[in-house]
Amino acid sequence: MAVINKPPGFSVQGGLNPKTNLFSLMSSKYKKELIHVTHRLDRGTTGLVIFAKNKQNAQFVQMAMEEKNMFSKYYLALTQGKQPLER
Repeated sequence: MAVINKPPGFSVQGGLNPKTNLFSLMSSKYKKELIHVTHRLDRGTTGLVIFAKNKQNAQFVQMAMEEKNMFSKYYLALTQGKQPLER
């Protein structure tokens, strides 16, 4: 498995520019058969993305994330300036 910190502006898979998606970047260094996406993050989001070396391990990670028994997700939002008052 590989765990990569995805910067904002990059897609995990697909997108308009193959130079700014993690799957294409990984494929340029490793065999495509060894790269399995376990989950995705939005393009504008930064965070950890897990890639598995085979389909079986990818499915294990996906199930563990769905069952929430091995992974925890944390979200942090940074803002700047004054926030509008709620009405």
